[in-house]
Amino acid sequence: CRQRWPPRFAFLGNYAVFLFFYVLFLTLVPQVILGFITYSREELLNIRSASTHHQYNQEYDFPEAEPVLCLSPRTTEWIPAGDLKKQLRKRGKRGGLLVRLRRRAHCAPLPSILLTNVQSLDNKVDEIRARVAFQRDIRDCNVHCFTETWLTGETISESVQPAGFSMHRTDRNKHLSGKKRGGGVCLMANETWCGHKSIQELKSFCSPDLEFLTIKCRPHYLPREFSSIIITAVYIPPQADTSMALNKLYLTLCKLESIHPEAAFIVAGDFNKANLKTRLPKLYQHIDCATRAGKTLDHCYSNFRDAYKALPRPPKADHDSILLIPAYRQKLKQEAPTLRSVQRWSDQADSTLQGCFHHVDWDMFRIASDNNIDEYADSVCETCVEDIVPITTIKTLKPETVD
Repeated sequence: CRQRWPPRFAFLGNYAVFLFFYVLFLTLVPQVILGFITYSREELLNIRSASTHHQYNQEYDFPEAEPVLCLSPRTTEWIPAGDLKKQLRKRGKRGGLLVRLRRRAHCAPLPSILLTNVQSLDNKVDEIRARVAFQRDIRDCNVHCFTETWLTGETISESVQPAGFSMHRTDRNKHLSGKKRGGGVCLMANETWCGHKSIQELKSFCSPDLEFLTIKCRPHYLPREFSSIIITAVYIPPQADTSMALNKLYLTLCKLESIHPEAAFIVAGDFNKANLKTRLPKLYQHIDCATRAGKTLDHCYSNFRDAYKALPRPPKADHDSILLIPAYRQKLKQEAPTLRSVQRWSDQADSTLQGCFHHVDWDMFRIASDNNIDEYADSVCETCVEDIVPITTIKTLKPETVD
């Protein structure tokens, strides 16, 4: 015979079936009903227009609760409550030297410089090329200044220079320095900033106490107050005689300054314990952050105050890399232009002035001048010109000297 379920289990089974059909009803029926509701394109556009242009003119007063929304005094929109000065969005461009440099990467008054002690440039060629390819700040940097390149005459420049840069280097000479390994300085100039034909190597030097390379650049964009930009890469070993090294560097820079008095001078490199300001106090040091073990061993000098801002880059070697962002403002922008009023002459003004002379009351001016012919003519001409020729206001910039 067939087994029957107890009444309690039969009730639970019926209840489960009821819940199943109830959930199925709640799931399917709304979808079927919503399927019959359709909107045309015009109706949807009207709904959007009504929702976006709705004005809330009614003022709500909740004295016991803190306001969540408040009406802006400048607009009729409801904004989150709080300090209105913080809520209003500031318009304009982003500020900062790095943002300004990115906007005019190759048209800055002074070149942007990447200064680093690479300690064997041959081992870091792949990293440099990767950074030039994928990092905008490194790719658009105008000059790469490398010290301790450890290059020899057997290494050709094309094998270590990235694409789009011209390479100028001075390797360590074992006959002049007494060592055949280590040392060496290198300058890589961005072709977009300055072509290789506009770069001239002025002087290179190698000794046990000092190694440097000086180049002269005439970039595509150059402020009028500069005739050229002279960049010197310097490396002074830790065990060097700093006094002899600084004296040699001082004599070289003074000679170059006498030959190129209108040039901008930039001296950058690894100075270790030396300080160039002891010999050239008119130069300004722009690196104020530590570059190795809490000490500032890498320096950058120029003949302009606040010409650069030092931005440390992520350390990848024994010395931290420094990105020098130009902060110098050319003389054209340092002083505000002067305003003056001038008369704007035109062909129409000339013809109108001729007609004015025919209709002017000459007797009135003759009586006022007391028969003085000079005063008589001047008063007539000045009055007619002031009435006919329009006056406009123009800006006059400070004149600059061009070398």
